[in-house]
Amino acid sequence: MNRAAAIALLFFAVLTAVTLSRHEMWRDELQAWSIAAAATSLPDLFERAAWEPDPNLWFVTLFAVTRISTSPVALQILSWVISCAAAAAILFLAPFPAPQRSLIVFGYFLLYEYAAISRPYSLAVLLVFLIAHALSTRARPLGTAILVFLLMQTSMFSFLLALPLAALLLYETVRASGIRRAVGPALLVVLGVGLVALELRMPPDFQFPRYERDAIRTVAALGEGLLPVAMPRLHFWNSDAIPRPWEALAGVVIAGSILVYLRRSHRAIFIFAASMALLLAGFYDVTSTSWRHHGLLLISLIAALWIGRVRIPVALTALLAVHCLSGLIAVRNEMLYEFSAAQRTAAFVKSLGAGLVVGYPDHIVSPVAGYLGRPMFYVNGARFGTYVIWDRQRDVVDPAALAARLEDARSRGIRVAAVAGSGREFRGGPFRLVARFGPGVVGDESYAVYVIP
Repeated sequence: MNRAAAIALLFFAVLTAVTLSRHEMWRDELQAWSIAAAATSLPDLFERAAWEPDPNLWFVTLFAVTRISTSPVALQILSWVISCAAAAAILFLAPFPAPQRSLIVFGYFLLYEYAAISRPYSLAVLLVFLIAHALSTRARPLGTAILVFLLMQTSMFSFLLALPLAALLLYETVRASGIRRAVGPALLVVLGVGLVALELRMPPDFQFPRYERDAIRTVAALGEGLLPVAMPRLHFWNSDAIPRPWEALAGVVIAGSILVYLRRSHRAIFIFAASMALLLAGFYDVTSTSWRHHGLLLISLIAALWIGRVRIPVALTALLAVHCLSGLIAVRNEMLYEFSAAQRTAAFVKSLGAGLVVGYPDHIVSPVAGYLGRPMFYVNGARFGTYVIWDRQRDVVDPAALAARLEDARSRGIRVAAVAGSGREFRGGPFRLVARFGPGVVGDESYAVYVIP
């Protein structure tokens, strides 16, 4: 075993464990967890996850974990295991010098974004690295195709990453061994594409927040993905440290320089250029992407260098050093600042002993419900839940439905707590403000808590 790699992995494991222990999960992390915890069977899970614009592998993984424990801590343990496995893949398998492998592992995305924050991207990163190793070592095509199939099912953007990898796998299999050897891998790829197409057929009244398409914002994703700059301040996460036009220009210069450098490796330039084109098209269409999505550009670059067995130049090593600095700043910020006030709010609500918890708006207060481990009554949509259903019903705010719930609780002697998020208030009537929590790194996950005696 490589002793230096083992020491680096141990340090990574300890540092990410400490970071996770200090991290308060926000709504996107707990959304998937709450869906999995509420499901009673796989068909029920798929029905609940039908409102989520991602394939189902992450939900199935969480469903398996929630059969053991429904505590949100179990989600963070899972994230830690996956992120350590991804780091191990780089440290022990990647064909780069040891200092560069360490810079990648302790960079912003692997150390913080895909480790401290428990989302499916950590699983996607692990799969990409395993596929890169398989393609670089000419492993058995069918085994590689299984990994590509799993990558397709991990998230919407990992599906885009999987397409160039699948194309290269099939092309090289046919070229080296003939069409017959490529039949099995090709069937797996087709099955993967078909499943994603079925999973992403959203219900008729699906309604997800969207913004106006912005070409500059899309191009700026290159800068955020290839040169993330985390600042030592409270609202550092997904925050532009560089003005967006300059960020876009920097991204174009860096990406263009990388393409020129990769031109002599057909495998490397194909993977990076195709992945970049597909991801940018996806960013432009989705319109509300963030650093966690843009970081997949870096992951595609690492995969391209790995598959093409291309040496990492000095300039790119310097870029990785900036990633490493940003990663350490992000960890420092995590230690200093509360990421979300949801966990502390949930603990306070539990201490009140309320039999009914009311919340508004649903997408802001849902992490409080996730930490409570019990449904709250969402004022918009007039329904109970621990997660958000992205349908048109949630646009409806019915004061009469809320009044009926409160009257029912009063008649049965049930104490009521109400949680308002992101500057909202429960005004007048029987509500009495008892506490406020926040702000944290996620600025809109600040809460006011009320009781009805």
